[in-house]
Amino acid sequence: MTSATSSRIFTDEFWDRLPTGIEIMLAQAVPANFCNQLSVHCCHHRVGTLHALRGIFSPRFSVERATKGLKPHTIKEGLRVGAKVLAAVHQHTITRQFPDTPLGRFFADVTFSGSLMAFEMFINPADTKRTMSQADQSLKTVTQGHPRQKINRALIAHLYRGSLANGLRQGGIWYGYRPAERFWSRIVKDHTPFDPSALSGITARTLPISIQILTPVWILELVKNRLQNNPALYHTTDGSRYLKALRDIYTEKGWRGLTYGYPPKIGNVCILVIGFLWLGRQKPT
Repeated sequence: MTSATSSRIFTDEFWDRLPTGIEIMLAQAVPANFCNQLSVHCCHHRVGTLHALRGIFSPRFSVERATKGLKPHTIKEGLRVGAKVLAAVHQHTITRQFPDTPLGRFFADVTFSGSLMAFEMFINPADTKRTMSQADQSLKTVTQGHPRQKINRALIAHLYRGSLANGLRQGGIWYGYRPAERFWSRIVKDHTPFDPSALSGITARTLPISIQILTPVWILELVKNRLQNNPALYHTTDGSRYLKALRDIYTEKGWRGLTYGYPPKIGNVCILVIGFLWLGRQKPT
């Protein structure tokens, strides 16, 4: 990469916003991780949110149980913070590269979400470690039964287990984010007294945006969690592995099983969305 290209990507605005991005990430870490822990617990044990809360805090509250998975979560979000700041800085630049038409906006959204999807697949090991930790699983189970010379290969293979579902999930979320953000910005601007770029307007937009972007890809979250938490069950080809995971989820609890973990995951997405909205807000001119 030439210095000219690097300067166009890592602009002064990027370096100005990076400290804010890091501050937001650190402020979000504990509540976002806890919401994700609740969701993983619901998915893994096939229980509702209240039951998961009792399971996490029974027989008594402890900080260790409430922050399970926080270390890999912080590593993952730390890796993502640079990508998020780049996305916040360049999202409008990407839009300007395409015609202001429905097709142009489609290609802009695909470009925006596709780059973040690829990055999410790359950092999948941190997600796998967090998910397994929050489901009381150990990476040691991944290497059991493997010859010594194949342990590292088995470990790496599992750390990237579910990466396609994870990438598609994240790509779908980011693809849906830009249209949802534009739509709810208009709603807040036209039908409320709030400024969409102010904290009040950002707060008003967060929940509907989160529901809109998570719901279409929720099934991918379930499949990803299933593959990451059950290393011994899915030693098959990629295609059949994903189908088997989905079939097992439905077989065990029916349609109800497809909803376990959804409410706390909405909370997780809300925390991340409000941070990104604040990071990407337009500065007054």
